[in-house]
Amino acid sequence: MGPTVEIVGPFEANELSEFYNAIVVFVNPALRPRGLDLTLIEAMHCGKPVLTLNFPSITGTVVLNEGFGYTFAPNVKSLVEAMETAIADGVEVLERKVGVCKEDVSSMFTADKMASAYERFFLCIKNAKYFSLASSPPCTTSPPPPPPPDEKDVADLATKRQPWAPNEVLNPNGGFGLLTDSSD
Repeated sequence: MGPTVEIVGPFEANELSEFYNAIVVFVNPALRPRGLDLTLIEAMHCGKPVLTLNFPSITGTVVLNEGFGYTFAPNVKSLVEAMETAIADGVEVLERKVGVCKEDVSSMFTADKMASAYERFFLCIKNAKYFSLASSPPCTTSPPPPPPPDEKDVADLATKRQPWAPNEVLNPNGGFGLLTDSSD
């Protein structure tokens, strides 16, 4: 990869904005499923295309199409090929992806939308009517979606929730790799 790729590790919360402003592409080289990876959302909110695994938890929720960045299979060869593609695409293609990231992710992952989704999820788990491990038979097929929680439960939880601070860092300890601008 040469001088265009720099490998870095976890950052403190106060270092994240400098990091996101310095990169061209956010590379998430984790080779195992991680669920909803907030580091990807953070990078995309900053208008950075991402290079990440093609697991369903990522391609089904965060990197919905190639306009958001690049995906790779969970092996080193595929990661290297995806990085080479990002480098070969050049600045023009990456700038188009930046526009897609800023526009789409800013509407998909707002603090209110994410907080509401987590509230609904935890209310369903809390209420035995919707979720019970003890009485559940082993899963052989996909279960039907649970009914929505009672509106009163949602309203009660919403009034108890702490306000979200816009400058709060959601996941400052993820592992990072990055592509830097070789002109620096």
